Amino acid sequence: MNRFCRILRQAFALLVLTLIFAGGSDDGAVKAGLCFAAAHDIAGLEDRAVDIDPSNGSVSVTLSESEMDLLSSVRCNLLYLDENVVIHLGSDVNIDADWDTGVFRDNFGGTWPMLDGHPVYIEITEEGDDYNLYSIPIKLNGEECILQVSYSYDTQKYSILGVRRDSEENGMSDQDLIPLKAGDMVTTIHFAKPVSDDAELAAVEAETFRIGSHPVVEDEELGDGTYGYMFEFLAPTGESALSEIAVFNIEGGNITTLAE
Repeated sequence: MNRFCRILRQAFALLVLTLIFAGGSDDGAVKAGLCFAAAHDIAGLEDRAVDIDPSNGSVSVTLSESEMDLLSSVRCNLLYLDENVVIHLGSDVNIDADWDTGVFRDNFGGTWPMLDGHPVYIEITEEGDDYNLYSIPIKLNGEECILQVSYSYDTQKYSILGVRRDSEENGMSDQDLIPLKAGDMVTTIHFAKPVSDDAELAAVEAETFRIGSHPVVEDEELGDGTYGYMFEFLAPTGESALSEIAVFNIEGGNITTLAE
């Protein structure tokens, strides 16, 4: 079992213990995850069927002009799957989007952003012409925070902007972000649920490590495993709908696409 999958399994084991001692799911711990309820206007896009190209295994959805008029963005969500657990790895806009033809195709290459080589949950929060902004939930020296990251289309690299505390979500400028320092202790936070449970995804602490002198966020290989992929259709009001799930299996660096 590769390191990435091992860490996620350990996180799931901790989640199960948490639920047992709490006597059920801890709704207060749910801070992120997939939204399965769609607004009325885009409800027709919920569970939209995906197409798999038999020639190369790529996954796509096709939208009509009227459907695209409802949307401000089309994103992707990635899940780690096994027989016991679903773990949400986050969201991105790294897809091949053609707003002229209405065809939106995956750009999955078996990688995902990681912090100093450690798996993280990462969520896109803002899309720009030249850059995107992302949030990564962590504990910094034992305190729950959000790590802010940008991605430049020009350099094709991520930049760590700094950390904000949860209580400072509103009204905090970039200049007020707390920089990561060498020696800081970081705990990554993932969102998971048992396969057999209809509960919401719950936050679980996954891995604690010491930050080095030059922390980086980079796309790195996920490794062998099974991963779920969904398109997310986002309206200007913030409501969203999710497509059906496509399944990618990675083995020995080779990616195959499976029908759900």
